[in-house]
Formats: sequence, structure tokens, C-alpha cells
Amino acid sequence: MDELSSKIEVDWLASAMKPTNASDVELTDPAIPLPYGAQELLLIYHILSRSWFERLWIRQEIRLASLNTLLICGLDAIPWQSFRNAIFCLRNKIKGKDALGSNVLPFHERLELIFQLSDKASYITFGWLVRQTKHCKCSDPRDRVYALLSILGPSEIDVGIKPDYSKTTGQVY
Repeated sequence: MDELSSKIEVDWLASAMKPTNASDVELTDPAIPLPYGAQELLLIYHILSRSWFERLWIRQEIRLASLNTLLICGLDAIPWQSFRNAIFCLRNKIKGKDALGSNVLPFHERLELIFQLSDKASYITFGWLVRQTKHCKCSDPRDRVYALLSILGPSEIDVGIKPDYSKTTGQVY
């Protein structure tokens, strides 16, 4: 992921990418498949399939993360900015089976999930967040509402909900 990110520049606002040098143009040309075989793509798929990405609090952590945040897995680390740029590239490049066989649909679903986590430029409404996070894991069902409050768009910040754990789940909903 870090190597892929080092070869591209991503403009998230314009939803565009370009190679960092002319020899890597295949990475940004949608007509040219990625230069990865089945083993590399499967390894990426397995990283993206970790349950960490399914946790509700991760939505909050990622949306509020600074650009110098590190994503750590075991003994390896990658800057969050590099990881999200690689996700941008993968999402735009992986088409058809791409050596993934029956894993292609779950791979696309994971890429879309993590792409949505990574896209800080998009406007987020409370309703959209609730729908997008309905399958996320959390230990307290009230957090399905409370965890989202800090990542609302500017016009939605004052939805009139204040975290109050003395309320029942039904009252919060």
C-alpha cells in the first residue's frame, strides 16, 4: 500500500490522481490493470477485511484523524494519508475479476467501505451516517447515534442531540 501510494498523487477534492513520474502512468490509467498478481491482491484484500474497519468508533477516529496519523498493523506502519491514497487508486483501478476470482465482490465492497471512511471532502449528513454505519460493530447501541455526532457536517452539528448515557436505547433512538 505504501509503495503504491508513493507512485501516485491524489487530489481528493477533484477526485483525480496522477503518477508521480512518467514511468508509473499505468497506475493512473483506468484502462491498464494494476501490475499486481493474485497473491498481492489477496494480501491487500485480507488486510482490508480485518474487523477493525467494521467498528463504529473507527469512523470517528478516521474522520477526525490528522494527515500525519499512522495506521499500524502488527510491526508495520503506514501514514494514513498514504493508505487512503492507495485505497483511492485501488477503488478506481480494480475492475472485473483482476485475479480475485470469487473474492472480487467482497473486495469491491471493502474498498467502497474504506473509501467512504477516507473521503474527508464529502459532505456528511446525519441520515447518511446512520445508514452507512448500520452494520458497524459497537458494544453500546446508543453509540450508533452518539459516535456520529462529532463527524457531522457544519450545517448538521446542531441536531439537538447531546450524549446522555442515563437514557435508554429507546429514548436515544
